[in-house]
Amino acid sequence: MIRVIGLSAMLVAATAQSDAFPSRRSGLAPSPTTPMVVFLAGFPDDTRSFDSVAPAFEGTHAVLKLALPGYEGAPVSEKWGLSFKVLIEKMHDAVEAQPHGDLFLVAHDWGAYLGLLYADKHPTEVSKLALLDIGHQKMSDKQSLAEYVVGPTYQLFLAWCFVMDAIGLRPVAWLANALFPWQTIGPCNHEPVLPTGVMEWFAKPDFRTAYPYFVLWTDLLLGRAWMPAMPSMPTLFIYGTRKRMMFHTDRFLAELRERTDGSRIVALDCGHFLQAQKPDEVAAELTSFFEGRRTRSFHIPHEAEEASPEPDAARGEL
Repeated sequence: MIRVIGLSAMLVAATAQSDAFPSRRSGLAPSPTTPMVVFLAGFPDDTRSFDSVAPAFEGTHAVLKLALPGYEGAPVSEKWGLSFKVLIEKMHDAVEAQPHGDLFLVAHDWGAYLGLLYADKHPTEVSKLALLDIGHQKMSDKQSLAEYVVGPTYQLFLAWCFVMDAIGLRPVAWLANALFPWQTIGPCNHEPVLPTGVMEWFAKPDFRTAYPYFVLWTDLLLGRAWMPAMPSMPTLFIYGTRKRMMFHTDRFLAELRERTDGSRIVALDCGHFLQAQKPDEVAAELTSFFEGRRTRSFHIPHEAEEASPEPDAARGEL
């Protein structure tokens, strides 16, 4: 009986560990009065994603770098992936395990989507939110053929690869990925620099980490998708202009522009992985946003916004 209980406890502990958000800490020692910056990476990234950005904050903040469960080490315990509700619960556990003062959440790619969900679930706990390249959007807000076709195509493909892996057909997923015309119809066709974890994933794809695509499209098809509200706290949105499609909408930009709480929009001349391709610019924008001040003008206006008569647009500040 004792052996059975001990084995059960070990299995529960292993499950809890595999479903936890991988994390790395740096900067100031956490305390109830110390501001904390949380960096959350997306797919197929890991906790090293912001290594070129985080040092700008390590002398003034506690720093917590997170990756999605299953992205470092063991896969998640659920064969068909973790629901977004569970992910937000696990993320909250990881964040609140560190005592902290003001919380600044910086999130990229799938991390940005989770950041929106986290801000929706815990709006009073996030002082400021920074979204990198993924903005608040709805299917009804899509504006171009690329957004209607390219986005769903690559997302459903990755969801299919996840299913192939889950049912024991991993070689089929690998072959399909090798033949998929990423450079022709993939959304991110200008990525001269990638985070280390992303490069390692492409060298040996692990489609078990593609579960967010499967979960999202399953939820959409079943009519149970969690569509977060616009974030209520001051929000910084930084995006790269060199992509086949944008992961945000004009409505999202317009709503941010109308705010008077310090929210702002910054467009950079790079691809999807801004933190790897423009780390100094990203760090400077984050610093000024957290401190509530403007930065020098290395913003690049979006083509549709260049004709704006607003004074800030003339300086490249959106």
